[in-house]
Amino acid sequence: MHKKPMTDKELKSLKPTDKIYRKSCSYCGLMVRVMPSGNKYFEFENKANKIRLAIGEYGDISLNKAKEIAFDMLSRLKSGENLKNSGVTFGTLADRLLEIKSATLAPSSIKRDRILLQKPKKLLNMDISKITTLDIIEAIKEFENGSDTPKRLFNLISQVYKSASHITRNITTDINYKYTFKSVSKQNYPTLTKTSDIKALMISIDEYNGYIL
Repeated sequence: MHKKPMTDKELKSLKPTDKIYRKSCSYCGLMVRVMPSGNKYFEFENKANKIRLAIGEYGDISLNKAKEIAFDMLSRLKSGENLKNSGVTFGTLADRLLEIKSATLAPSSIKRDRILLQKPKKLLNMDISKITTLDIIEAIKEFENGSDTPKRLFNLISQVYKSASHITRNITTDINYKYTFKSVSKQNYPTLTKTSDIKALMISIDEYNGYIL
């Protein structure tokens, strides 16, 4: 813990490691989370009330501005306000999840997940604590087109909620996917089962003298 508020110079000097770590920035509960990628994110933390809330990324938000926000959060908390309605959006938390996953997944996988998480546009700017199960269901049902997109999107949304367990309950556990969304039809292809048919096919392949296009 810092006895004095962290300075910009100290914040910039924090080096990434192979694991995520946090440092205190001020007495009012401002923390910085340093990612393996080197990105730094501000958070408000109050251990007495078991609260940790995202504020924003260093660079998008200055250290002084983050201190102001954390001080305001602490004041509101002391006045009895429920900080779980803090304005932390689903989109912000989705970005944070992808940042965490980028330490172990290939860039192509992160790009694929990012594209998927951008699909439910209604959710992106909503406060994570105000989203309902109906909002999630309606957002996913828009992509029931016979592909596996709904299932993949549901799993990613669930991951976002799991990563935000310090802010809100994982409401995706209230959704029974099997009985809420249409199942993807499995395509059955004809196959040879008789020994005589398989033998005839192998002979035909062996005797084929044409070209493979």
